[in-house]
Amino acid sequence: PMRAVQAQGFGRPPAVLRLVEEAPRPRRAPGQLLLRVMACSLSPGDWRMLSGQCDKVKRPRSFPYTPGGDVSGTVVECDEAAAGGGGGGG
Repeated sequence: PMRAVQAQGFGRPPAVLRLVEEAPRPRRAPGQLLLRVMACSLSPGDWRMLSGQCDKVKRPRSFPYTPGGDVSGTVVECDEAAAGGGGGGG
């Protein structure tokens, strides 16, 4: 089972964050990687977003929401495009 820290709504972290012991496993879309995350942090941007201090474009569209884009882990799934074998890279 996957564990995740999820925000239950907008507010001041850490009050809005909860540990979910059995979160659903994310699905990988074509061209994306699926990582087994070993460590994750909430950046100042995550804190501002959860506090409602960001532009509406950057806010989560629904809750619960799993914040944290600063991660370290191992790739467990990818396709050729995600591995750099597909065309159109930059």
